[in-house]
Amino acid sequence: MGRSGYTSLSLPQDDYKLIRAKFDKTDIPYSFTVWATDILDAALERMKYAKTVYPDLEIISNVPSQIIVRHRRNNEIATITIKKGKPPTCDKKNPSFLPFALLHLGLHQV
Repeated sequence: MGRSGYTSLSLPQDDYKLIRAKFDKTDIPYSFTVWATDILDAALERMKYAKTVYPDLEIISNVPSQIIVRHRRNNEIATITIKKGKPPTCDKKNPSFLPFALLHLGLHQV
């Protein structure tokens, strides 16, 4: 049974072990539970912000180191790439694609 005032959140064990191991190697000054709660809240706020500021953009593909974004109105497609130690790049000049992709929670480098 959990602590009073808390609920439980079930995660696959392998995912939890991976996330927890990464967390334990950081110098975060508060507990894993507090950190996870803050991260979930921030993620929801980022998603809400991205949908508000960029209502015509959508993610159509998300693979490690790359996100494909589509503009709903003109069907323009952009590829945003992120590589370790380098700034992210976008293959299109539209100034909205890159910040939208950077707000996406699934973008990560390999």
